[in-house]
Amino acid sequence: MASRVLVYCAFALLAAVASVNCNIEVDALIAWKNKLADPNNVLKSWDPNSADPSNWTHVTVNDQKNVTRVDLGRARLAGPLVPELGNLTFLEYFVVFGNNINGTIPSEIGHLKNLIRLELQQNILTGPIPDSFGNLTALKFLDLSNNNLTASIPVSLGQLASLQTLNLNNNNLTGTLPIEVLGLVRLAVIRIINVSNNKLDGSVHNSTSVDALIAWKNKLSDPNNVLGSWDPNSANPCTWSHVTCSDQNNVTRVDLGVARLSGPLIPELGNLTFVQYLVLFGNSINGTIPKEIGHLKNLIRLELQFNILTGSIPDSFGNLTALKFLELSNNNLTGPIPASLGNLTSLQTINLNNNSFTGTIPIEVLGLVRLAVIRVINFSNNKLDGSVHNSTSGFVTSVIQDPKA
Repeated sequence: MASRVLVYCAFALLAAVASVNCNIEVDALIAWKNKLADPNNVLKSWDPNSADPSNWTHVTVNDQKNVTRVDLGRARLAGPLVPELGNLTFLEYFVVFGNNINGTIPSEIGHLKNLIRLELQQNILTGPIPDSFGNLTALKFLDLSNNNLTASIPVSLGQLASLQTLNLNNNNLTGTLPIEVLGLVRLAVIRIINVSNNKLDGSVHNSTSVDALIAWKNKLSDPNNVLGSWDPNSANPCTWSHVTCSDQNNVTRVDLGVARLSGPLIPELGNLTFVQYLVLFGNSINGTIPKEIGHLKNLIRLELQFNILTGSIPDSFGNLTALKFLELSNNNLTGPIPASLGNLTSLQTINLNNNSFTGTIPIEVLGLVRLAVIRVINFSNNKLDGSVHNSTSGFVTSVIQDPKA
């Protein structure tokens, strides 16, 4: 009986010792510390005999004493990352930029499924980006810039559906930017992407909005260089001048009134499916209005007045059901006013004056007047049959078409 008690006490003692000294996160950080040169002794408080890292400098823990942050930016550390860092499974922020961290990035970093921010920029890392990074599904910020990384950008990064910022610039990455990563751009997930100064093939963009705006820029004469910031190598047009984006990084405004631009509108502009304001008045925009503009179902305001547009109003404009303000005055537009404009039940202002429209005002458009939808209507100085009368206070009360003389 006494021997059993001794054995039990021995096991209890061993268990107590283990509970004090065994912490997988402590083991991981100490294993890394032991591989690092630390001339400023910033890791002095990292005690291998402690089971609790909560008192260590540059380390943050949660209420359960799990390590959630390691902040060691510009700490003059030198040495490799180690596979054991993959055991910091509660880690959310790993900030180690501006040191002399060398060697390759261990694939085990891809085990950190709670990681939100990974900053390894401005080090001397080599080798590829591990394919396992595709497992970092909580990651919002990834910066690996200014290293010596090589090989291709892994397709698996396209799985990072939370990623908002991706900086891979100033490395030696090769190949092309994977279509899977470009997919995050199209879905407006990534807000900032920088892969410049690598050895990548091709131009780095595949955003529909970028393609549309660059295609248009290439057709325009721009003597004042107002479109100088429109960079075809950017996957994000939201930093461009005269362009406004939503919180989701979708282009919602293009404001280029009186910008001295000349050239045509192009069909690709119909791909700006989130645009709400297209303001291009007072330029020398010429040619016809592409029917694809009718694809812009979120458009609220279209200002093309004081240009030199020709041809007819596309019948597809009847699809612009969110449109409140349509301004096509002072151009050289011809043909009849399309009956499809009667579909625009949100329309409050329509100015078509000073063109060469013919025929009569469609009964469908007159229906909007009768319903008191349109507040301002101006079809004067055209070649229309009949006349238009509107009241004071900005509200149209009647439109009268007189018979031909």
